Amino acid sequence: MRNARAKPGTSKSAHRERREKSLRDRAASDTMRTAYPAVEHLRLTLTFVDVADPVPAPQSFVLHPPARAYFEFPCPYSDCDGKFDLTTIARDTIKPGKKHAEGTLVCSGERTRGRIPKQPCELRVNYSVDAKYQD
Repeated sequence: MRNARAKPGTSKSAHRERREKSLRDRAASDTMRTAYPAVEHLRLTLTFVDVADPVPAPQSFVLHPPARAYFEFPCPYSDCDGKFDLTTIARDTIKPGKKHAEGTLVCSGERTRGRIPKQPCELRVNYSVDAKYQD
């Protein structure tokens, strides 16, 4: 009988380890209520742009007070080891007098492209972050 667990160092093992670390980091983060008590909700919208492959669907997240204040999102390509870290952007948006931020990030992960492993992913994401404050 084969062992269902991936061997350390394999891509499946590395993918699982990254996912588990992300889940631990999310669980360890403060709630929005604790980290940003004045925020009613925070909306993050991610629109992906790729010239070579079919484009992943846009993603939208609304974080209310009980949600975790965690702003890292894995690259939507399942074979990519990258992520989009909007932590600094979200924190900068949640400052007095500021309500909106937008821009573009590039995935720095690696994935298989054209049957060649470990190619730069370079998927782009156009993001927008909107904060709504409590009255």
